Amino acid sequence: MKKQTRHPIKYLLWLLLPVLLLALLAGCGKEKPLAAVYAASDFQPYNGNSDDPEQGRLCMQTILRQMKKDGYDIKGALLCGDYSKTGNTWTNINPELNDAGIASIAAVLQEELGLGHDAAVYVQGNHDPADTEGLDPSGANDTEYYGVFVLHEDDYQWKQGTGNKTGNEATDAKASAEAAAAALENYLQAKVEQQYDKPIFICSHVPLHYSYRTFVMSSLDNIYAGLLFDVLNEYGSRLNIIFLFGHNHSDTHDDYLGGSAVYLPEGDTILIPNREDGKKFDERTLTFTYLNAGYLGYYDGRCAGSGLSSTVFAIFEDRVEVARYGYEEKDGTSSSALTAAKEAGIWDKDHAIGDFKRANTTTTVYEGVQTIPLKKFPAN
Repeated sequence: MKKQTRHPIKYLLWLLLPVLLLALLAGCGKEKPLAAVYAASDFQPYNGNSDDPEQGRLCMQTILRQMKKDGYDIKGALLCGDYSKTGNTWTNINPELNDAGIASIAAVLQEELGLGHDAAVYVQGNHDPADTEGLDPSGANDTEYYGVFVLHEDDYQWKQGTGNKTGNEATDAKASAEAAAAALENYLQAKVEQQYDKPIFICSHVPLHYSYRTFVMSSLDNIYAGLLFDVLNEYGSRLNIIFLFGHNHSDTHDDYLGGSAVYLPEGDTILIPNREDGKKFDERTLTFTYLNAGYLGYYDGRCAGSGLSSTVFAIFEDRVEVARYGYEEKDGTSSSALTAAKEAGIWDKDHAIGDFKRANTTTTVYEGVQTIPLKKFPAN
């Protein structure tokens, strides 16, 4: 009888077959998002003592690398303003620093994610002159998987209580906010008519909520926020609106909401400045999701105890999953303002996206992922 010989390659394939099947089943069991989107704001150098845009690269790179390591295939970025500490929308100081700031961010997105400039949305902050190279247009900047509406600082200004801006195009803050609210309403009404059920990111630099900057600073920073809020809250019950902001940074401004990691889901309450009296506010219930994009830099060395961070959104057919990643190189000690807020009972840590342990010059993932269910229009 002829002795049968075992073919080594076939034998190896038979041995590997169970492993390959298990890997295939594991891959099939994990749902992949349609898209993942990165968000951050306030890219001023994190040491607060220089305006070298290269100093912010390490923070952004470290966070992006951790996001990639965790499996996020990021295809877009939402950047909510302030690309320099020195530049200013009113005085137009050193505009070349803002250009360099955007160029530095664009280089990191290209190097780490392979994203070109068109894959990112650049919003104007109060430190960014209107002619900063690389800013996207106001209004609609929609993509295949999500809508984007840009509110530049010229549209929805800071220091609104001062009335008029100075510069090449002097504008009244209230009139600008009214015009921005009208444009936003037109955009959202069109989405309702389209029965648009994808997430819509409203990208602003200046926030909507009542804060230290509203009532303590003489500028009444966002006193006309209610003009925009009324529009957003009207359409939030039908559309999947996610409002992103920056600007506030510091440990004295947003402590009662969770410092620099603010997250208010639909159904939560928010304090909106009273348009007639900046020292008063109106408590409202949100019909949309509201959070800061994630501060990547310090202004004059200030940032809340929860430190520097960025956010990533994973978009699925029926939901959006939100995760925040933090970067911390300071000791992370609580500020006196934070302590006072806790004692006064006006600090609610639950508004933050979890908590995270601090580590030196590294990325730490905030515990927990927030899920936003996507509303669907009824089938015809």
